[in-house]
Amino acid sequence: MREKARAEGRTRLYDGLWRDRDPAEAPAGMKPTIRLKAPQTGETVIEDQVQGRVVWQNENLDDLVLLRGDGNPTYMLAVVVDDHDMGVTHVIRGDDHLINAARQKQIYDALGWDIPNMSHIPLIHGPDGAKLSKRHGALGVEAYRAMGYLPAALRNYLVRLGWSHGDQEIFSTQEMIDAFDLPAIGRSAARFDFAKLENLNGHYIRHADDQCARDPVRERAGLRPRRRRAEGQAQRHHTRANCCGRCRA
Repeated sequence: MREKARAEGRTRLYDGLWRDRDPAEAPAGMKPTIRLKAPQTGETVIEDQVQGRVVWQNENLDDLVLLRGDGNPTYMLAVVVDDHDMGVTHVIRGDDHLINAARQKQIYDALGWDIPNMSHIPLIHGPDGAKLSKRHGALGVEAYRAMGYLPAALRNYLVRLGWSHGDQEIFSTQEMIDAFDLPAIGRSAARFDFAKLENLNGHYIRHADDQCARDPVRERAGLRPRRRRAEGQAQRHHTRANCCGRCRA
């Protein structure tokens, strides 16, 4: 069925063979999948906070599977039910999930539930315009800390990837919280620029107090930050004092 649909260039991969048939006609012993009987005319619309009004023609959306033949729910059904039961009000995710929004909107409508506020943000790309990967620098936060980047610099750089607030480049954490607004995120993918991150990190290092700037350097060298070592020494003195007190007792 799927191969035939692809060969014919159709976006609807399910041909609706069992859409309106009597279940009693099914062969004995069959374990059927359960599909959503989706509308075949009209439009499915999402008012996205980043992408704007997104419209799909229902004739291009087939009856998606809700339950597999073994009775297990698919991701599409599970995520809708889970978000509803948890009272999720905002869904913020990459725009590679935008097509999922159309499917999930149809499930929400069928169940009579309000759909959460949707925001699909562009993915981050590498300097070559390809999806960011490890070869571009898609590393864990710990790796950037080990390379000497200050937390404030990394936060500032990440918040400016695809989002802007006038011409302002430097933001304190509180300024980010006060100014950030989902509709201000651009629709185009941002490119991760290590040179810009280096410059921003240099700004924060120059304006940091000595202890704040020295700790990441010490960690990069495999040394514990001084304040943590001091805390450890204080804890050892406290333990030793308690031990001596018990011994004397």
